[in-house]
Amino acid sequence: MIIKPFQLILLSTAVATGLQATSLTALGNPNNHPNETIFTHHRPSDTTRLLLGPADADSLKARIASTNFSGTFQLVQGNQTIMSFSKGWASEQAKQTNTAETRYNIGSIGKSLTAILIMQLVEQQAIQLDQPVNKYLSKSWQIGNGDKITIRHCLNQTSGLGDYFEHPKYNDSATRTIDQHMALVKDMKLVKDTPGIDLHYSNSGFIVLGKILEERYQKSYQEIVKTKLLQPAGIDYAAKVPYGTGYAQKDGVWVIGEGNDPSHWTSAGGIFLNTRELNQVLTALLKGKYISAASLQQLWGKESRPAHEPPFVHYGLGWMVEDPGGFPLRGHNGGVRGFQAAFRYVPSDDISFYIFSNRDGGAEEVFMMVLFYMMEKKGVKM
Repeated sequence: MIIKPFQLILLSTAVATGLQATSLTALGNPNNHPNETIFTHHRPSDTTRLLLGPADADSLKARIASTNFSGTFQLVQGNQTIMSFSKGWASEQAKQTNTAETRYNIGSIGKSLTAILIMQLVEQQAIQLDQPVNKYLSKSWQIGNGDKITIRHCLNQTSGLGDYFEHPKYNDSATRTIDQHMALVKDMKLVKDTPGIDLHYSNSGFIVLGKILEERYQKSYQEIVKTKLLQPAGIDYAAKVPYGTGYAQKDGVWVIGEGNDPSHWTSAGGIFLNTRELNQVLTALLKGKYISAASLQQLWGKESRPAHEPPFVHYGLGWMVEDPGGFPLRGHNGGVRGFQAAFRYVPSDDISFYIFSNRDGGAEEVFMMVLFYMMEKKGVKM
């Protein structure tokens, strides 16, 4: 499937349209952190911490209900779900509605999962971030410029590899495995000759990381995700759960879009999860079940910055890193032609929120609405 590169930043839209002038006046449970060892150093006092409760849930629910949103929104603080709200059809044909259990294609959010897996290998001293990727690829899979492109370059989007779906032989239905994607990556020209300088969002770079994972574990990427991330978080990917059908507009009419196969996903993205399941993964991450606190801070470091974006927008190692007005946001966006998703964790206030939609472009309005609400309540000024 085509993992949309435009999903790099939703937040920049707010600046372009005047974030400072936005008013949320009409929008009208403290808990222990799941892992004190990670965030003790910058956890706020009770007087500065943003606390959300039932009134906030009611206000946000009313706002979201008034939109054309189709999908699921979940808001969590600590280990307490403040609200979970679903709206719209999961399948118009079957007349099935979206619910809290509905799984959606979350697109490039899968890159954050790949980054966690890579950091596990770093902690095992099986690989090093600043070593070239060809060092960890068998000869038949080594790529052009792979003696210069490092693991870090692939993670922070400065590899210069571009996107496999621009290859003329790419076929959304036939190109499925990591090996099939790698064959296209190897055959493509670089978009940047010198890695490590400019951010150029690259799905191909994450395919390379997926191949490194496969060669290290001698398992398929999907099996690695299931055994190393999902199962430790209590998620059974084979469970019988409802799936959302993705829709995109064609000639002004909503039609079934792309990315509707839950078995078709790679290290660049495309996995299907529901909001609760992604929250389970984040909780496991914060509790140190996957990687150490030091490794997590590396993922969340400011590694690169997209040109022509506001100065608070950065990319870390497989994670988006934003700090508008000093309000820290860590997460990722994702989208294919039929689904759009975004999630953010706010470490200063131990808040996470998830917006999964089965409509092309369907998450952005709710994302901005929720973000503005929290920033105004926190008193954040740009």
